[in-house]
Amino acid sequence: MISQQDFQELKFKTLKHFWGYDHFRDAQEAIIDSVIREKDTLVLLPTGAGKSLCYQLPALLREGTCLVISPLLALMKDQVNQLKARGIEAEYLSSELDEYDAETIYDRCKEGLTKILYISPERITNKQFLQHIEEIALSFIAVDEAHCISEWGQDFRPSYQNIKEFRQNNPEIHCLALTATATPKVLDEIKLKLGLKDPEVFQKSFKRDNIKIFTEEISDKFQKVFDILKFTNESGIVYVRTRREAEQLSEFLQKNQLTHVDFFHAGLSTKEKNTRQRIWNTSDNHVLISTNAFGMGIDKDNVRFVIHYSPAPSIENYYQEIGRSGRDGKESFAFLLWNTQELLNFDQILKNQIPNKAEFLKIITYLYSVFQVAEFELPEKIFSLNINAIHNFTRLSTAKIKNVLGFLHNQEIIYFNDYRSLSSLQLM
Repeated sequence: MISQQDFQELKFKTLKHFWGYDHFRDAQEAIIDSVIREKDTLVLLPTGAGKSLCYQLPALLREGTCLVISPLLALMKDQVNQLKARGIEAEYLSSELDEYDAETIYDRCKEGLTKILYISPERITNKQFLQHIEEIALSFIAVDEAHCISEWGQDFRPSYQNIKEFRQNNPEIHCLALTATATPKVLDEIKLKLGLKDPEVFQKSFKRDNIKIFTEEISDKFQKVFDILKFTNESGIVYVRTRREAEQLSEFLQKNQLTHVDFFHAGLSTKEKNTRQRIWNTSDNHVLISTNAFGMGIDKDNVRFVIHYSPAPSIENYYQEIGRSGRDGKESFAFLLWNTQELLNFDQILKNQIPNKAEFLKIITYLYSVFQVAEFELPEKIFSLNINAIHNFTRLSTAKIKNVLGFLHNQEIIYFNDYRSLSSLQLM
């Protein structure tokens, strides 16, 4: 039995050995101690506060495998690659793995070699997974982006609702829920729908003193972005509203000798997106001109600025997006560019683009009906997609339809191709 003093020393030695830090940040140590004591724990920390360490470090100190439920495959891959680079045994399961690779991962978990296993929430109802998990000693469950369980949030993911039943079938395993985005109402919903028992709650102020915010009314935004970027040689993100703006602004900047700039949006192929994100992640001065398809779950400390070419669609979006800068605690900058006409048109644009729940379900119902797909079925088949047919059936605007398809694409429920070729859709 390890003494409390020896445990404290081991905790800091682990932090130093794998992460290179001498001290924890903010509430990290108290959260880790709660997990080690096998308490259900709910964590609400701002973007960039180091939430992932709160389950990664205790996973190394506890016997067994930590099961991490995460919403995005790209996020899982990024986390696993970073952990492996630190010498930590971590893996992820996804439908893109063949049967042999998946069996190898399961075997390593059963042998106690893999300390952290990432899965999507959809996998916890997979029969093969449930059979294997019975033979794996789980240390605890970590639910990342836990706000996805809430129907009050914009990132609602229905499959998160299945986590509670999975926990009820494994009542001895405690749970750590983490999010950067939650109102008091959403926090209560997380507790209820995850079945957290008397959880310890850690909540930190969202104030980020190291981020300096500037807003400016601008008529020539291309020139303003150029003026900002020509005086910096550091990494950043420029958020634009449309794919076309991303491409045109990137082209303008490159023509003006800013060669460390590229664009990123959901219309790129998976290979192109992975390549561009990798270049940006490993660079000290690369800048991505991006729609909001980019950013969720990124783990890059040295983002020095975020520029909003136009106002974000909500305060929540704006907070999340500027929070991707200055994660290392160093001085960073957020620039918001706007003009009067843009704001006058903004409300009408939102009404035309954002579907309500009934409209969202109408589009989903159409897709399942036309393509003869049963609920929860996951056929790896590509369907030709006619946006006009969806419009004729639902009587909804093309913008609303594309927003729903884009949302499903970003959540990796479908692969939606709408870029320089015939539109198609694939259920993932």
